[in-house]
Amino acid sequence: ADTKQPVWFIPDPTTGLAAALAEAVLASGQHAVLAARLPSQLQALVERHPEQALALALDATDTAAVDMAIAAAERRFGRIDVLATSAVQRYPGAIEEGEEGAMRALFDENVFGPINLARRVLPAMRARRAGHVVMLTCASVQAPAFEGFGHAARSALEALAEALFYEVEPLGIGVTLVDPGSGDDAHAPAPRAAGIAHYDGLAGR
Repeated sequence: ADTKQPVWFIPDPTTGLAAALAEAVLASGQHAVLAARLPSQLQALVERHPEQALALALDATDTAAVDMAIAAAERRFGRIDVLATSAVQRYPGAIEEGEEGAMRALFDENVFGPINLARRVLPAMRARRAGHVVMLTCASVQAPAFEGFGHAARSALEALAEALFYEVEPLGIGVTLVDPGSGDDAHAPAPRAAGIAHYDGLAGR
């Protein structure tokens, strides 16, 4: 591998902003480690850029899996220069309708997953006094009513990203929050909360 080219680590680059970013990074000649629960979804992209791209299996909510993926990326390319995480999952429904397991899964995926990935790449970045963490979020253009869970998860990630920026900037590490404000990713999985009849017809107001 060309060690002069930046190395990106991009989880879940199968749809939306992350997919577009992966395409752009590889088209520009840079390296990209692409990680998804089903690496087969990434195979076509990797086959077009076999020297630059590496596809890995990753469940970002599994700490051991995160460690293995980061280690595999570092074995292949020597380092990670840019981590680009994303939080786009939705869970529509009224707050009262939310099911505890689904609520926790949403925050695991959209908050703790990206933050734990960032925490895992930071030690090597600190040692080099170089690196960048990019967090992609998709803000809803609608009022948060009936989208409160996704809105809360994205807001939590944004708050953590802001704090992280101030913590690591003096150490030579950048943090960028990308929030286009153009609505939720249409392809993001969107389980729906269990319905309560009194809320029927209110979600469109």
